[in-house]
Amino acid sequence: MDTLGLKIVGTAVSVQGIKIIRAETNMSISEIKSRAAQNAYIVECDAVDENGLALIIRLFNKLTSAGISCELYEHGRLSSIEFFNNLTDMYSEIDTEVDTLIDNELNDEA
Repeated sequence: MDTLGLKIVGTAVSVQGIKIIRAETNMSISEIKSRAAQNAYIVECDAVDENGLALIIRLFNKLTSAGISCELYEHGRLSSIEFFNNLTDMYSEIDTEVDTLIDNELNDEA
């Protein structure tokens, strides 16, 4: 499976980081600490999961704004927020194109 994910840099999460992650995910404190200690993804999703992608971007922005170092991963490789934002834009463009095609097809049938 092609995945996108977010990791905390280091093996410990600050109290502020835990609060931010819990507010977005409802994940338990022990699970957050465990994932950070294991250098595992704090959150991850399938590469085509638009809601998961939005969550990762939101968390990254909130955590980095709070001074917490994070890393983004695409297919197991270190990535960037620019890539994630571009992916969101691409999915939005595809949704718009599909809606237009459906509308045009329905208008042709009417």
